[in-house]
Amino acid sequence: MVGSIHRRDIDLRAAGAGWQALGQPTTEVSTMSNTELVKILVPTLDGVACRGEGVWAEPCDRPAGLYRVASVTFLTDGVSLGDMVRCVVARDGRLVVIEVVERSPHVTVVFGLRDVGLGAAVVRRRLAELDAAIRGRLGSSIPAEGGMGLLAVCVPPGRLADLLETALASSSCRDRDDEDRVLGDWFWHLAAHPLWATPETLRGSGSLLDRELDPRAPS
Repeated sequence: MVGSIHRRDIDLRAAGAGWQALGQPTTEVSTMSNTELVKILVPTLDGVACRGEGVWAEPCDRPAGLYRVASVTFLTDGVSLGDMVRCVVARDGRLVVIEVVERSPHVTVVFGLRDVGLGAAVVRRRLAELDAAIRGRLGSSIPAEGGMGLLAVCVPPGRLADLLETALASSSCRDRDDEDRVLGDWFWHLAAHPLWATPETLRGSGSLLDRELDPRAPS
């Protein structure tokens, strides 16, 4: 679990290359919304194997392969709720993201408990408590998604410091190490930011984060 919330370098075009093929998509369609949503795959690289996270997206321009991400991602990096992405059709008919065309204003942060020995029921309870604390401070409409022992939260750029302070306040200890991404009982991970030009733009995000947490820091 701990390893899953650390940054994984990802080049979406390289990750998606193994999926590319011509054909018609055979995608899963959501019936839970008034807006048409289809399932797309955000790929990761795991050795030489392509894997990924399935997320809901709204078709924007099918001939151009453009879709708007409609759910919070919590297992993959570089793609956030509201991003416009370009997809290709995999050999098995799935739509696979290869590029972020336009970024949303959301900052996506993923939290996981530092103690990996806790039982599943305890983990679910602690994540639910963190979710409630975040909504209590930042608003009930804050997009969040949990699963596999993780909680992903999307906030506007200016609320990142508030989000991290809330996580620290919900902890039983006050340990904090921004370099190692430690906040009390939690590890945290910056998964997506609107100022990243593409998902490959990973280096240098530390200075961006420093400015986010300390407005006095030089630009």
